[in-house]
Amino acid sequence: MPSAPLSRSRHWLPILGLLALLASAPLARTLWNTATPETHDGKTVMLINGKKRTYWKARKDVEQVLQVTGPSTVRMISRVPWSTKYTGKSYTINWTLDDGQTGAFTQEIRKASGSVRQSDNKKLSRGRTNELEIPAGLHQLRLTLSDTPGTVAYFRFHTRPLEPLIKISNVDLKPLESPTPRKVQAGKSTVDYYPLPSGSEMSVEMEGPGFLKVISRLDWDQTMTSTQKYTLKVFEDGLLKQSYVLKGRRSETSTYVGKDDSVPARGEVVYLEVPAGRHRYTVRFQESGREVNLRFLAPSPADETKKNSKGKG
Repeated sequence: MPSAPLSRSRHWLPILGLLALLASAPLARTLWNTATPETHDGKTVMLINGKKRTYWKARKDVEQVLQVTGPSTVRMISRVPWSTKYTGKSYTINWTLDDGQTGAFTQEIRKASGSVRQSDNKKLSRGRTNELEIPAGLHQLRLTLSDTPGTVAYFRFHTRPLEPLIKISNVDLKPLESPTPRKVQAGKSTVDYYPLPSGSEMSVEMEGPGFLKVISRLDWDQTMTSTQKYTLKVFEDGLLKQSYVLKGRRSETSTYVGKDDSVPARGEVVYLEVPAGRHRYTVRFQESGREVNLRFLAPSPADETKKNSKGKG
């Protein structure tokens, strides 16, 4: 199963669903720790507003590998050398978790004041921050730099463990568009999913802080074989939060109720970390000739009340 924005450039990315652990318990965050990649192209000391900071050099199309233990959050801050000829251009950070889940962050190159390499006083671009949510266990996070006008980028990494809090249950959220639900039977349970055709979007609202669970199932017809990749783009309050590249697989145990020409694929789960306050999350799906079914779940208001009352004690 597997969050965005800090200055609207941070991406929260719950990967592979943050497991059943998150389905039953929200998590508390501890302090950030610095992390060193296993594979890199050298250490570079930067002066950021007069303070020394260690960054790790990455050459274009050369893999950088970071060992991470979850459940946790990985924060990466990236910079590239600054040049006036880079104005308006961008670079892309491609990531892979354990040779499975993949994604990318594209960052616009902007001038930064007070940021230079210590060795030669070379100016640097503004730091861009992205975050990935890591499931339980030991994992390898692989990063490559591409689509950049230069040849190198510099990364700084931090990790923050997640700790389980009290047990809670989830309840379904109905999309704001009020679409007609499609019933999916999985084993003995029958639940409502909401069909989203290609080129369409669907929104829900949730009160944070907490986690929004999104389950997606491709509509699987007779023409589909093997694994079908598809992309969901999620927007938080109108700004892109994350693009999820998911893998649809035919389900052998799930069926539609009253629909026999296709079956729902296996459920693919992502978790979105919702900050404090009320926020709108919009899922956009653009896969020509396809349709996806969505289900949204949020912490039960009763359990949230119970959690808050315990916190006041």
